[in-house]
Amino acid sequence: KTIYFACIERANKSSYKVVESAGYKPLGKVNTLGFSRFFPKTNKSIKQITTKEQKVEVLNLLEQTYENHTLTQFDSLFIKNNYFVIREKGQIIAGCQYHRSHWIIKNMKGFMGKIIMNIVPLIPVINKLFNPKRFEFLAFEGIYFKSGYEHKIYSLFEGLLAREKLKSSMFWMGKNCPIRKKIMTNGKLGMIHSFIKNSDVEVMASFKNMNEIEILNVKSNPIFASAFDYI
Repeated sequence: KTIYFACIERANKSSYKVVESAGYKPLGKVNTLGFSRFFPKTNKSIKQITTKEQKVEVLNLLEQTYENHTLTQFDSLFIKNNYFVIREKGQIIAGCQYHRSHWIIKNMKGFMGKIIMNIVPLIPVINKLFNPKRFEFLAFEGIYFKSGYEHKIYSLFEGLLAREKLKSSMFWMGKNCPIRKKIMTNGKLGMIHSFIKNSDVEVMASFKNMNEIEILNVKSNPIFASAFDYI
């Protein structure tokens, strides 16, 4: 049983048609989310996951959190041991992996895209959030928070930005992902989100050795997105 999938940017109509002609059909949308702070604060309660036992603990939590998601996989976790958590009373209440990355952005669509590309880099402070010639950011994935501690993920994100001396980050989640909805309603993502919030991705899929019931089940679940696939 195999699922082949492709991620197509919403505005890339030519790629969409090529993938569609190969027999792939829409599976769902993945939202691009940005998180930024002009002056991120350090957080001494953030701890790095390094031991085998700690990694097993994290994987168990993530498997429970995303058990009803489609395309779930944690292959890119623990790269460079960059999974970090916040604990309270010995329990993990928030956690995520980050990948440090940078893009060179050539173009952004629409009138607002032109403003962001040509004017934002000239504005002091704001240009520290976004520089199209070298947009440095953290890509988050494997995001976890204990129920009732949703707000703590913001403290973790901010502390990791401070750790890496950056101001911007991005992460990707299925449009119908309940984790995404909880994050969106428990804090403010920051200015960078307004720059990139319309950069949605269409996930196209083709199925092998799967019956209609299995395919329907896959399509009915929210999509899990690994940041490593997008950077």
